[in-house]
Amino acid sequence: MDNELEERAQLFSRYVCAELKGAIVTRGLNQADVATAIGRQKANLSRWLNAKPPIAIDVAQEVCEYIGVNLGDIVERANRRLVSELGPYVSGDEEIADQIAAHPDLYDLAANNDDNKELEAETPRD
Repeated sequence: MDNELEERAQLFSRYVCAELKGAIVTRGLNQADVATAIGRQKANLSRWLNAKPPIAIDVAQEVCEYIGVNLGDIVERANRRLVSELGPYVSGDEEIADQIAAHPDLYDLAANNDDNKELEAETPRD
C-alpha cells in the first residue's frame, strides 16, 4: 500500500473513533458504562477509541448498537472529515476532472453553489 493510502486509512480510523467518542458523550454515557454494557474491559475500549490499535468493526457495531447510533452514520461523518481535510483520494489512473464529475458532492466548487446553474444548463450556447 502506498504511503498516502496508509496515512488516509490511519486518519480515517482516528476520525471514526472520535465520532464514536463524541456519540458516547452526547448520550450522557462514559466509556466505562459502555465497556461494561458490551462486556469489554474499559482499558481495551479506551485504547480502541483512541485508535491504538484501531477499533475492530464488530466492536464498533456493539458500541453503536448499545448507544443507539448507526455505524454507517459514524463512518459517513468520519469520511466527510477525511475528504474535507485531505480531499478525495485520486489514484494515478484517475483524472481529477473524472473524479469531480463522478462525485461533485465531495467538492466545494463555486459552480455547485450557483443559484443560476440550472438556468445556465438549459440556455443554449453559441
